[in-house]
Amino acid sequence: MTIKYLLDEHIPLVYRTQMLQRYPQLQVWVIGDPCAEGDRVVIRFGNRVR
Repeated sequence: MTIKYLLDEHIPLVYRTQMLQRYPQLQVWVIGDPCAEGDRVVIRFGNRVR
């Protein structure tokens, strides 16, 4: 199971870079990324809802 993160656009991109350097198996998107817009991800109070 892949852990997926969706970061707010106000979080510095260095966090995403460091997360992926330490844990390359993660999927990390930032609001506004072309990949994030096409994915159906619902966030409610910080938790992923299916």
